[in-house]
Amino acid sequence: MGTKSTSYPGLWVAALLTAMRLGELLALRWEEVDLERGTLAVRRTATRAADGRFTVGEPKGGRNRQVALAPEAIFALRRYRARQAERRLRLGSLWHDPGLVFDRGDGSGLTHQAVGERMRRRVARLGLLPIRFHDLRHSAATLLLEMGVPPEDRLGAARSRGHLDHDGPLQPRDGGDAPRGGGATRRAAPQAGRADRRRA
Repeated sequence: MGTKSTSYPGLWVAALLTAMRLGELLALRWEEVDLERGTLAVRRTATRAADGRFTVGEPKGGRNRQVALAPEAIFALRRYRARQAERRLRLGSLWHDPGLVFDRGDGSGLTHQAVGERMRRRVARLGLLPIRFHDLRHSAATLLLEMGVPPEDRLGAARSRGHLDHDGPLQPRDGGDAPRGGGATRRAAPQAGRADRRRA
């Protein structure tokens, strides 16, 4: 089915450059992304019900919001969209078309479980201590500050302060010095970028 070429590299980069929650990224549709204006609208979030079903509902707090995209995010999403279009042409009638930005390789949606498992394997290969996808939100706040973007533009003022205050160290397994502010995740980001260029 061609699912080896998936959205994971683009998903990692988007998480680090937008500080969006996993459910928001999984539910994001291209119709909600405006790369010309450099914005995207967060209108939905994907959740996993108790019976394992994939459901889509309102964002956390029940409020829509608009996210301003950094130039790096616009570049990454443009590149990723072109790769997705190639996959779509290659699969033809086998392509599922819910219009999702991040898919499992055939247009259908990714699940929280699949993303979590892929991230665990990726982190292990990089030799980092286990982290959750949600931890990328902590690192994103730090990255946004370094890029000169106020984190409250992505997280909200209160959440921005909370993430920075609780952003603990991520340590390499070799016991080296522990970088703060998501340093270990910054190490993973270039890896995702290289994978994006090869596979997305």
